[in-house]
Amino acid sequence: MENKTKSIVITAMFAALVFVLTVVLPVPIPATGGYVNLGDVVILLAAWHLGILRGSVAAAIGSGLADLTLAPIYAPGTIVIKSLMVVFAYLVWKNIMKHTEKKVIAVIASGVVAETIMVLGYLGYEAIVLGLGVAALAGVSGNIIQAVVCLGFAVAFVQVLQGVKVFENALKAI
Repeated sequence: MENKTKSIVITAMFAALVFVLTVVLPVPIPATGGYVNLGDVVILLAAWHLGILRGSVAAAIGSGLADLTLAPIYAPGTIVIKSLMVVFAYLVWKNIMKHTEKKVIAVIASGVVAETIMVLGYLGYEAIVLGLGVAALAGVSGNIIQAVVCLGFAVAFVQVLQGVKVFENALKAI
């Protein structure tokens, strides 16, 4: 398979995984109409292993389609927020990796930044775009829970995947 084709297929696989982990077990947040999910686990992995462009595409497509399925009113905000998560997760991760060989520090720090963008992004989207104003604060706790859980899973997965060199072997040919 040609390198471009492999790149597209892997990006599409990440998008599909984001979609599946987002829609499989969504936990509704009645106060906002939103929901908690595990899609951010794959979004963080995409940032660290696919980079800004491909990771953002996977995050936007996977999360955007999930929101079109579960909560369409969130889809425009989700596409922007999840893409920004990838951009900042990657930039922070790459910058820290220049100064240390401890990948776990870079992974945790970049994940915290990305998840902070998610929490604040949805707060802003709900308050301003959806017109909830101060009532948007009701969704913050659910988003913080999602952030902590997803970051925990993502860090654990990175440790496991590095041990078996899954991404390094899969991405060598790209």
